[in-house]
Amino acid sequence: LVANALNLIIAQRLVRVLCESCRKAVKPTPAQNMKMGTSVGGVPTIYVPTGCKRCLRTGYIGRRALFELLEFTNAMRDVVVKAPTIQGIRDIANQGLFMTLQAHGYQLVSQGVTSMDEVDRVGGSE
Repeated sequence: LVANALNLIIAQRLVRVLCESCRKAVKPTPAQNMKMGTSVGGVPTIYVPTGCKRCLRTGYIGRRALFELLEFTNAMRDVVVKAPTIQGIRDIANQGLFMTLQAHGYQLVSQGVTSMDEVDRVGGSE
């Protein structure tokens, strides 16, 4: 019954936004680029918090949402009703426009909106 009732599943978390006045550009390490993976590719610069009077020495001002959206298609319903395995659900999800919280967070990191540490803290592990 649940599989027929679902249309969309959404998860969201808030990440802190880097202060534009004091964020510091750094070159990402190979490990960081590998961690960000194919969601953003190799980026030349990421930003880290430093702290100033404007942000009360925290390095962050405000928050922004990370979203994970899973559309419950007929193919997904078939997997859930017939043979509900985690791998089967992942395979169907990867065929669509599904993006994890971490992948969305890493896009924000590549845009200079937030830091790697913040995405790792909030996005958790996959």
